[in-house]
Amino acid sequence: MTFKRSRFAPIVKTQLDLFEREQAELLAHLPVLLERYNRTDRDTAEEAFGDYTDAIAAGAEMLEEMRDHYAATLADATGYAVRRRLPVLAPELDEV
Repeated sequence: MTFKRSRFAPIVKTQLDLFEREQAELLAHLPVLLERYNRTDRDTAEEAFGDYTDAIAAGAEMLEEMRDHYAATLADATGYAVRRRLPVLAPELDEV
């Protein structure tokens, strides 16, 4: 299944749109940090590269938190729906 055809594509797009709006400052700062690293001298290159990779790691961590939070809400909603419609199966799902 490709992303473009996925039934979750609109949800993923919305989440990424939200991330881009909320983290616009961080995303705009990434090219600046990379350019600083590319132009720096040997003495400060390690620090400049560290700043760049730290910013990337921070953005990735925020995306992971967003993904995990959304996944948790789906799991809660799925569990509730199963308990209502198929209560005999619900105990097995809770163990997985």
